[in-house]
Amino acid sequence: MAKDECSFGRKCYRLNPIHFREYSHAHLNDLIEQLGLNTGSDSFEIPSSFKTELSHDVIKQQVGVVLSVKKHKAMASDYAASVSGQSSAAGSSSSHSRAKEAKPADNKKSSVLSKWENAAPFHFFMTVVPNIPQTLEERLSISLADLYDESLGEIEESLQINFMIDVNFLMKNLAVSKCLDKPLLALYETSNVEDLKSRKNMIKAVCVKPKSMFGHHHTKMSIFLYKDKSIRVVVSTANLIEEDWNDYSQGVWISPSCPPAPDKSKGESCSGFRSALASYLGAYKLKDLEKWIQLVRGADFSEVKVCLVASVPSTGSSEVRQWGLGRVKSLLQKFVRAEAVEPNWPLVVQCSSIGSLGSMPSDWLESQLKVAMLGSAANAQSKTPLKMVYPCLKDVKDSLSGGGCLPYSFATHRNQTWLTEFVHKWRADGRKRSRAMPHIKTYCRLSPDWKKAAWFLLTSSNLSKAAWGRSTHQGKGQNILSYEAGVLFIPQLMIQKNHFDISHLASQEGEKLPFPFDLPPVKYESSDKLWVAEYMVQ
Repeated sequence: MAKDECSFGRKCYRLNPIHFREYSHAHLNDLIEQLGLNTGSDSFEIPSSFKTELSHDVIKQQVGVVLSVKKHKAMASDYAASVSGQSSAAGSSSSHSRAKEAKPADNKKSSVLSKWENAAPFHFFMTVVPNIPQTLEERLSISLADLYDESLGEIEESLQINFMIDVNFLMKNLAVSKCLDKPLLALYETSNVEDLKSRKNMIKAVCVKPKSMFGHHHTKMSIFLYKDKSIRVVVSTANLIEEDWNDYSQGVWISPSCPPAPDKSKGESCSGFRSALASYLGAYKLKDLEKWIQLVRGADFSEVKVCLVASVPSTGSSEVRQWGLGRVKSLLQKFVRAEAVEPNWPLVVQCSSIGSLGSMPSDWLESQLKVAMLGSAANAQSKTPLKMVYPCLKDVKDSLSGGGCLPYSFATHRNQTWLTEFVHKWRADGRKRSRAMPHIKTYCRLSPDWKKAAWFLLTSSNLSKAAWGRSTHQGKGQNILSYEAGVLFIPQLMIQKNHFDISHLASQEGEKLPFPFDLPPVKYESSDKLWVAEYMVQ
């Protein structure tokens, strides 16, 4: 389907890839043709004769975005075709095997179900990065199409909750998985709206915008209902857009299949996951979600061992322990024994964006986030190091796809330059993803020798008050602006031990936690500069 021409024409100053996927820009396409550029071009200059109302630096960046969008589209098509071909080949091979050996159909499990089973007890994956071939072979790598694989269950309908949704990209993956005719409810904040309208017979879409201009509908969650009436929950860090699933380092947790509970008064998780998920969905106050809330309440979540940590826009004191930092603190106090963690165990924060945190670390980072994440040991916070993993300028320059997933701005950073005391580089050599910039967000408490974890949190929440909440009313209240969701891995619940051992390998090693980046974190060098989004147009 042909794209509409951007109404701003040559005056368009946008750099968002979604805008360039939705609208065409004739002057940029003409320039690309004139310069003979292709998707592999990474070195070019804008001719001085090119007439524009914008600076040549902005035009150069826009050309780069257009080329990147074309590259992502080609990569996604190639990868989808390869997945489809593998599925067909697997189906043909399986049929031949059944005919020859007369074995039951389920005797041969597909790679996706086997991959999920072999990832026990964590079921924690990272997304494939097609430009890094090693990630395609990893046992702990997953694609969007994999989530729809029939080996996980025959999908009857699904719910997608996300910040950004590229409808055409989602449809492409549904087509590969032969799920185009399955009902889909999508909650989103940003999407290519015209394409949504054209798919209204296939997708029921509901736009969710928090009241505050600083809040976002930032959750990345999927719930699948299968033909056998079981449900499965997926919590990730990836938007439903091409670059998020192809270019960046992302985290994905996939739950067990949760069948209908014979007795609805039973079937709760040891972590309270079922009630927490029902409460989160109920916070939307949407009639469209009533069916999904009932499905969750009626399912057996007893095999789910992680805790759900969510945020919803809220200000009430009665909800402090239910959302955001209040929820984290409550869970850690309940399930992590203070004596199991020494005060000198570092708190490690890794994110893809940073909000306005104040003029000093004590304004919020140390006084609220750090205190909450120490749980029962909050009185020892002065003895606990805090380390932050966020790419430097060189990390991004050496990356595959630039810093489009890292929107931290200079306007914010100049008011909190103290952050440089805490920052460490992005390094993921163990997972082959040092050149795939992180859109994943993780928070954890690790031993000083970097071999053990007291707990680990995978979440959509970046380092911001909007996502986590800020304390109000002398600590009795909490103000949260955004919708977020994550899963908290606690060893006492999952393996009945005080700590997880850590693995940096791309395959599950028994009860070792598969860590998404290298340890110990590498401190910035004196010449390194913290990445800010303004570098994209320099």
